[in-house]
This record gives sequence, structure tokens and C-alpha cells, in this order.
Amino acid sequence: AASVATPALTQRAATPAMGLLGRVAGRLRPKRKLNIPVIEVGSVLPAVEVEVVPPNATTEGLAESVSLNIAEALGEGKSFLIGMPGAFTPTCSDLHLPGLIQSAKTLGEYGVSNIAVVTTNDRWVISAWRDSLRDCVGFGDSSLTYLADGDGDLVKALGLVEDMGFGVGLRSKRFALMVEDGVVTRVEVDEGMDELRTTGADSLLQIAKPPEVDAEEASEMDRKTVLGGAAVALLTAVAFFSPGSSPGTTWASRPRGREAAPPPLARSRGSRPDKEASEMMASKAAVRAKLDAAAETAAKRVRADELKRATAS
Repeated sequence: AASVATPALTQRAATPAMGLLGRVAGRLRPKRKLNIPVIEVGSVLPAVEVEVVPPNATTEGLAESVSLNIAEALGEGKSFLIGMPGAFTPTCSDLHLPGLIQSAKTLGEYGVSNIAVVTTNDRWVISAWRDSLRDCVGFGDSSLTYLADGDGDLVKALGLVEDMGFGVGLRSKRFALMVEDGVVTRVEVDEGMDELRTTGADSLLQIAKPPEVDAEEASEMDRKTVLGGAAVALLTAVAFFSPGSSPGTTWASRPRGREAAPPPLARSRGSRPDKEASEMMASKAAVRAKLDAAAETAAKRVRADELKRATAS
């Protein structure tokens, strides 16, 4: 029988083993500097496509990729594009995303039509992250749009990409862009993976808050300040004009019990004690008049504020 030649098997060369020093040095490598200019206010969003993660997607539903231009994904009107370093990372999962979910309704009332979250992960990871967070926190997030920028093309075009170090690599920076009809109107960035100051929900609420809401809250604060000032003035007057009070003496510091009774004074017509008592009464009368005027001014301001609000409504 004819023999069949068996092809020779070539063995792959073994990968050189790294020494302990090499492994430690690799983990402690410095972060790579990326000199990419950050998008500026007034710029149009770059024409880059991202994958849209469908809401409540199953594994079968995620099999087909749905890609849109970033401007199309955000839509018309006022929107926020929120970048995060990665799904399942501590700050993103514990603080950043839950805060956005809880504030989405209020942001909508402030005129924000869309809140989109983008990470440099694939759509399967982002979908699992969203679902796991919903199960843990216990509330839905259907009002948020989730975008996958797996290759990092979008964050690179925005200049909002950073080398997060060994084992993490190139990731999206933590950022918040306010966008109106495809044009960037606000840029906020928090450096690193842990910092959350200017891109969190509290900051976005202040950025998106309409001027009329600010004016109404300021008016309410002024009203509370006026009422609080009137209350303090009233308590001061009670303490000042109550029996046994003297200038510089508060209600709390006034002596109690038997020690409170002052020694009897020998009073004679035209004596110094009578003169001091007369001056004290005149001083109290002047203070009373000032307090009455302050209370009347406060009351007028409160009535004017209430009339203004009633007219506006």
C-alpha cells in the first residue's frame, strides 16, 4: 500500500517569559500623553457614527448593529452627551449613571430632549451594565439613550479620550456636552476615572435650569430671608423689652432665681440712677420704633411678592 506522507508539524516558538521586574514595570507604566484638541463651544459635532443600544434588548436583539451619526442619535433641540470611562467601573456605576437616571425627569422639565450616555465599550457590555444597574437600583432608565463607541472614534474626534493606564488603556474621558441642534454650547470635563464634580447630575441641573426657574427660586429664598429676619427682630424685641432686661443682656444670659433681684437703689429726685433710667427708656423707645419700621417693611415686601406671583400665575 502506498504510504501517505504526514506533513511535518512545526512547533510555535515559546513566548519569552517576562521577569518579575518586567511585569512590575509594565503595570507601573506612565500614562501616554495624547495631544488631541478638545472640541470647543460653538463647534458642530463631528460626523462620526456610534452604535445605539436598543432599550430592553435581548441577546438576539443585540446581534444586529444599529449605527447612527452622533448628531442623529442626539436628535433636535437641547440635549446632553455624557461620556464615561467605562461600564461597570466604580464611579460610573455607583454615582454618575444613577444620578443621571434620577435627574432625567427634572432635566426633561428644563427642556432637555435627550440624555445620551456613551462609553468605549461594545453594545453587549453596555446593555448588560444598564440591565444590572436597573436590577440593583430598582428603577427604570428608559429616558436615557445608550451609545457604544467601541473603537473610540467618537471620543477621539471630540478630543475627549485619555489613556487611563495599564490594564485599562484608551478610554473616554468623563465629560458632559450640552448640544443644541448639533452645535456644542457647553463643555465640562472631569479628569481621571474617579473624579465627579462638573459632569454629575447636580451640575447638569444647574446648567440646564431656565432663567425663570432661577428667578422664582431666588424670589422664594428672598421671601424666606425676609420672614426669618422679621422673626429674629421680633425675638430680639421680646428679649430687649421684657422686664429686668438691660443693654447688652440677652434672655439666655439674664440671671435667674433669687440672684436676679438687684439690690435696692437709694433714689432721690434728680439722682444719677433716675437719669440713667430715663436715658435707657428713651433708647428703648428709639429701638422699638426702628423694629416696628423694619417689621412693616418686611410685611410690605412679602405682600408685594405674593401679589407678583399671583399676577404671574
